[in-house]
Amino acid sequence: MNFNIGIDIGTRNVRMAVEGYGVAFTASAAVAVRKGVDMPIAMGDEALAMRGRLSEGCAVAYPIHSGICENEALLGRWFLALFERARSIAHLRKIHVLAGCAGWIARAHRYALMQAALDAGADSVSLIRSDALAAIGAGLEVARPEASFVIEAGAGGMGAALLSFGRTVVSRQMPIGFAGVDGEIVGAMRAKGVRIGEDAAEGAKLALASASGASSGKLSVSTAGFDEKTRLPRLVDIEADLVNALVAPYVRTLTSLCVDALAQAPIELAADLAARGACLVGGGAELFGLREHLASALGIDVFVPDNPRDAVARGLSAAIEADGVYDRLILESDRADLQ
Repeated sequence: MNFNIGIDIGTRNVRMAVEGYGVAFTASAAVAVRKGVDMPIAMGDEALAMRGRLSEGCAVAYPIHSGICENEALLGRWFLALFERARSIAHLRKIHVLAGCAGWIARAHRYALMQAALDAGADSVSLIRSDALAAIGAGLEVARPEASFVIEAGAGGMGAALLSFGRTVVSRQMPIGFAGVDGEIVGAMRAKGVRIGEDAAEGAKLALASASGASSGKLSVSTAGFDEKTRLPRLVDIEADLVNALVAPYVRTLTSLCVDALAQAPIELAADLAARGACLVGGGAELFGLREHLASALGIDVFVPDNPRDAVARGLSAAIEADGVYDRLILESDRADLQ
């Protein structure tokens, strides 16, 4: 039995591939909701645009945080919306889902993810590691005996995995990701007496952050906020030094995970690692200087594929078309043919 839909609902984004149609949907995982009302106000990029702009009693929320479902109702809404879209695209009679899943989450949380999809109308659900999907989407031949080393710098998690023969040989992961920097910037500016939104904080991170701590070009960015004392709007500068100080612990954590993973790698794979290097994926892969920093720390080449944020989506598309090639990477399944 083949999969006909691939879905990854991450901390910040939702991706879906449909058999025969490739990557069919990519959007923000945001959902705009009104307290006491079941039906969302908006979903996806439309909801993201509402963040920080809604009236009292309304909010923008995300169903998944660091791989774990935090809101089952919103997760179910996403599955319903994605299944409806898939049916309209491919006229599917049955829904057989291959869903991306963070490798570090406990079995109970995996089952919760599967159950949400089944409750939304899926006929079967299987879970596959999201870092493996990213590796596949980056063009790594993970089913071959040669080692593939993938480093994931995601919004909700980070880690490093060594893959060979379609299996995970070594994996080191942490349920924290670079999206956490945004909240820390908001908190740091509030300590300085100014309230800014997460959109402004994320913009400052993208413009100023550097893996080495050195300036990526700009020394500061100016953004609008509210003065804590006057309660009136004002312009405030966010300094690169502040942003880099908050980014540095995340870079150290990712580097430590990579070093630890390599230290545990079987000696027979050393030649593969030296020859093939590592692949850096996820939104954090675009952090200024991160590739060079990791290459220096690990002593092997590190490359970033085109559009590293979309590697998981491309991996989903490849996996559902592969007819069992990647079944060894599946974590959980309710299908008898994969038990």
